[in-house]
Amino acid sequence: TGDIQFGKANQIVDLTDMKSQFDDNYFDFIICSHVLQDIENEIDALCEIRRILKNDGVLILSIPICFQLSN
Repeated sequence: TGDIQFGKANQIVDLTDMKSQFDDNYFDFIICSHVLQDIENEIDALCEIRRILKNDGVLILSIPICFQLSN
């Protein structure tokens, strides 16, 4: 498990920069639940997730949906 804050998971992980922690094509399976909306540069995070996920790996990505947005 990973989190940006100390004590919340097994490892401190910044999804936008994981080069020093994980090699390319490292994970078979990644679950990213309700975090992407809290990351300032989500494109960098998605690029890093793609880099560390194996070519035949599986990503489960969930984000909150708000149907009550005002115009």
